[in-house]
Amino acid sequence: MNVILIDDDHSTVEMLQTTISWNTLGIDKILTAYNIQQAKSLFQEIAIDIMICDIEMPNGTGIELLEWLRNRNSNVKTIFLTNHAEFNFSQQAIKLESIDFILKMSSIEVIEAALRRAVNIVKTIEITNRYLDYGHQWENSRGLFSNKFWHDLCIGKKYTEKAKILLDAKKYGINIDFHIKSIIIYITASRSQEALQDWNHTETDFCMANISSEVLFNDSNSSYIINLEKDNKVALAAICHPGVISFQMADIKNMCQELSDLYRKIMNCHVHFYISEPCYCEQFPDTLIKLEELDNNNVDSTQIIMWNMEESSNYNLIEKNTNIDFEELYPLLLTGQTVLLISKVKEFFMIAQEQKLGSQFTCRLSQHYNQILYTAIKEKNLEFNCILEGERELLLYNHSTKSVYDLLKWITISATRFSNELQNQKQPPSVITEVEKYIDENFQNRITKSEIAHFVYLNPDYLAKFFKKETGILLSDYINQVRIEKSKPLLNDLSISLSDVSAMVGFDYYSYYSTIFKKNEGITPKEYRAGNLSKMPRYS
Repeated sequence: MNVILIDDDHSTVEMLQTTISWNTLGIDKILTAYNIQQAKSLFQEIAIDIMICDIEMPNGTGIELLEWLRNRNSNVKTIFLTNHAEFNFSQQAIKLESIDFILKMSSIEVIEAALRRAVNIVKTIEITNRYLDYGHQWENSRGLFSNKFWHDLCIGKKYTEKAKILLDAKKYGINIDFHIKSIIIYITASRSQEALQDWNHTETDFCMANISSEVLFNDSNSSYIINLEKDNKVALAAICHPGVISFQMADIKNMCQELSDLYRKIMNCHVHFYISEPCYCEQFPDTLIKLEELDNNNVDSTQIIMWNMEESSNYNLIEKNTNIDFEELYPLLLTGQTVLLISKVKEFFMIAQEQKLGSQFTCRLSQHYNQILYTAIKEKNLEFNCILEGERELLLYNHSTKSVYDLLKWITISATRFSNELQNQKQPPSVITEVEKYIDENFQNRITKSEIAHFVYLNPDYLAKFFKKETGILLSDYINQVRIEKSKPLLNDLSISLSDVSAMVGFDYYSYYSTIFKKNEGITPKEYRAGNLSKMPRYS
């Protein structure tokens, strides 16, 4: 995958080239252009996947370039950079289907997040194009009817009699034998996983079904992969007939492990596999119900689980005596001991697995944790929206009673944020003091928000918001104020040139220093020096 960086400011292009983790994003080729004409030449020579482009440039804007590309049917994914958040530009960018519209002063993390979305879209299109070339044939082929037959058979929606099963099987050209047993592999993945947030349900289900089909059946569109269409998770059933797939359990487990590795590599997601005992085709609906129960009752992190009928029907109720005391969680949460809290929750899950506690345990733990979280937030005079502030957090919260994965993620995220809020309550003056001290000692050097944040152990974006909230001034403006004050004594020394004064207090360019000085003092550095010079005593 490749990307082109377009900006008339060479330093901006260089900064993007050197600071963004391109390899991590899966981008292996970076092209650069410093004006519209250079960019057009490259687009005419090379197929480019992603474009990061300045909007305002000499001899043409980024919007005009994207219009030119769209007129030539280019589907390049575009991220615009600008110094000014102008509505007209953002409106045009949206109309031209750009991915994002970002201010140049934004952090690298913000730009990388936009790039990650662009990369996911490009990957989705590549995967879709790879498989949808057969789209029309797929809709009209026998495979579609065959897949629907197995789907209806698995969910017990249509077939209650063997005669009806045989009639439809014959109609669709399917050979079916009631005396042969098959194995069902039930494949699930929680939709709340962060890696799946940029995928819609259709894309996720389609991609996972095709990957499963290729690995298990060496066919990208096997009718034996059934999409069970669940809202809170991807749920697929792979029907494995003898002769089509090896019935050696070691081979099936190896294929599931290969699938797990592929899902992690391609989609970066965590998947569970539940392998049934051999069963007859009329037993498919009941078998899938049991596998679904096994998934709902699963409080283990094991990815590949072999179904045992006797064990699966032996889950205890939470009301029975256990060694689990949920009350142990509250003091850990209230005192911000997040690591110990999460460790205790994992200990609960281990006990639950040993005692075969099922989905009722997950539900009860979720309800109890959310109750103590509300209580702790109220006791510490915090706002719940500090904890539940994003779509993913809301999804985890809503699914926490149904999914062990979502519950553990929700507890980890919410407890960590609660602990951070406690720390912010306790230490705001010392953080501001440390920031001001760092700036006072390093004003003459190039200071970045990330450097200061690293010094005080905070997230860069959070630090900027926190500093503004506590002081009423932007962090960048405060740095400039310190530099201006430090420059005043130097301006009184006529042996130091104005440009040297600018460099000595940390400004790269005198013109910028002069602009900031006038903004703060109402006069330029030259006028300030001249004014002080006129006040000095004259000796004849």
